[in-house]
Amino acid sequence: MKTFTLFNPDAVVKEIDVVINSSLDYEKVIKNVKYIKSKRIKIPVAGIKDLVKMKKNTKREQDISDARYLKKLLEYEKGFSYYLEEEKIKEHRKWSAEEKLRWLSYGNRLREFYPKKVIKIQEKFRKREI
Repeated sequence: MKTFTLFNPDAVVKEIDVVINSSLDYEKVIKNVKYIKSKRIKIPVAGIKDLVKMKKNTKREQDISDARYLKKLLEYEKGFSYYLEEEKIKEHRKWSAEEKLRWLSYGNRLREFYPKKVIKIQEKFRKREI
């Protein structure tokens, strides 16, 4: 697999990997493409199953980690999943109780400003209704 990365630190999507050579059949992959909207453009992204296939064929540590995360996403047909690498979990464990509570407090305060429609959607996700 040959790729190159486009990087913009000021963009919502900071990195985009462009695959120019893959072992997968393009005609099959294009049928499962999803689109991410960033500002005024739609960016085609390979489907999760195809991304896992691409990444498992490489030896790069980051691709192996990505494939593990993507497989976790496939386990959830409804609702949402939250996944963190082991390093992030270890880092979080070092936080004091005060820091953890402050972080939770900020999240709860932010939620107060969400439109009611967004909060209802979040609740449905949490209950795995959508």
